[in-house]
Amino acid sequence: HYGHCNALRQARALGDQLVVGVVSDDEITANKGPPVTPLNERMVMVGAVKWVDDVIPDAPYAITEDFMNKLFTEYNIDYIIHGDDPCLLPDGTDAYALAKNAGRYKQIKRTEGVSTTDIVGRMLLCVRERSVSDRHNHSSLQRQFSSGHGQKIDDSGSGSGTRISHFLPTSRRIVQFSNSRV
Repeated sequence: HYGHCNALRQARALGDQLVVGVVSDDEITANKGPPVTPLNERMVMVGAVKWVDDVIPDAPYAITEDFMNKLFTEYNIDYIIHGDDPCLLPDGTDAYALAKNAGRYKQIKRTEGVSTTDIVGRMLLCVRERSVSDRHNHSSLQRQFSSGHGQKIDDSGSGSGTRISHFLPTSRRIVQFSNSRV
């Protein structure tokens, strides 16, 4: 989503190349719950972002000494980068503690107003509401899904349900995140 793309943009601005580790399905399940998309789809999505130069599959959720050394030697990276939101393991420890202690960690600003948890919650709410009531048709479900958190839309069936996106509020942002290819 927009927040992840913004994080990748910020991270790339800190150096000459950006190598992104994509966490394995098992690691996500163990630390956060089941992933929304499988690893192979996440790899394609991350690799398609214009600021990403290389993608590492099956990255661990917590930075281990072995993985950190692999990053520094095999991938020749200088820093491990993450957003300023806490990344805690189930036992409450910091997933990036080793990189921080080694002085090889940089932090970027989290994108305000964008939350993966909220997006997944909205998706689940749509599915729940769809299964509870047969009165929702496909277009109504699409309007509910795209309405955003706490926004009101016209659901009178007239097809005029509109909204203002808080994720891409200007065409400038669309251009900023494009590859300038037609």
